[in-house]
Amino acid sequence: MGGAFKGYADIASLLLDAGADPNQRNHAGQTALMNAVMFGHAEIVEMLLAAGGDVELSDAVGNSAASIAAAQTNSAMADLVKRATGDAKQFADATVHKANESDCTSGRLQ
Repeated sequence: MGGAFKGYADIASLLLDAGADPNQRNHAGQTALMNAVMFGHAEIVEMLLAAGGDVELSDAVGNSAASIAAAQTNSAMADLVKRATGDAKQFADATVHKANESDCTSGRLQ
């Protein structure tokens, strides 16, 4: 998780090669994929997706890698995650759901 958060691609690669679960969650329910997307670490996002990282998993407040990517201003990151969903409509549905849920209540994505 820390490797994804900090952008340490070499560490992330070693962990995945050693069998680390790309969908392991932290105390807030976030996965390494969510953190890598949030901080724009494309190389790590690609590694995690190749290792089976699930873009549809949600954290404790309902954010998924797809909704985080959509909320970012980094269109390249959003495109990476969108390609991983394999379905642009599915990506759009995930982001609209999250926007309706949190933007309307707090003025921003959580």
